[in-house]
Amino acid sequence: MFALGNDPSTSVTVASSSPIFESVVGNPIHIHATITGSPTPTGTVTFFDTTYNGFTAESKTLASNVPLNASGQATATTSSLAAGGNYLGNHFIVALYNGDGSHASTFATMMQKVHANASNTLLGSSPNPSSLGQNSLNYVHRSGRPFRRGHADRNGHVPRRR
Repeated sequence: MFALGNDPSTSVTVASSSPIFESVVGNPIHIHATITGSPTPTGTVTFFDTTYNGFTAESKTLASNVPLNASGQATATTSSLAAGGNYLGNHFIVALYNGDGSHASTFATMMQKVHANASNTLLGSSPNPSSLGQNSLNYVHRSGRPFRRGHADRNGHVPRRR
């Protein structure tokens, strides 16, 4: 008898060090897998990435056979996740626990968003400095990843609303 799917006695969680809105092409991202079970799992984890170039799925191995530490954790670091052009920047990261003598192989998947460009935000006012009670014009200029349509003009200026 055999079963397909994850081993219910072993748990895998996978997480990223990079918040979803702060990942930019070329910056390193640390991917952490934690394996729990009884007895404490040993062995290795392999990390995979699947993304889409237009409608075509592309998969690659990010790190093979990364050993678990004493806490049951393995970490892979990558700066090669694609975004821009036909790449939308959505990456499905799989942490595959390869099993040991007491635990079967099992896995977990997470989604990591990567942006093609960083953004810069400039805050200012005119005149600068201004005095208490003096009228001033306050502005925000943002470049790189744009605001949603309707929130900024074509130069990146965001009007202040009262």
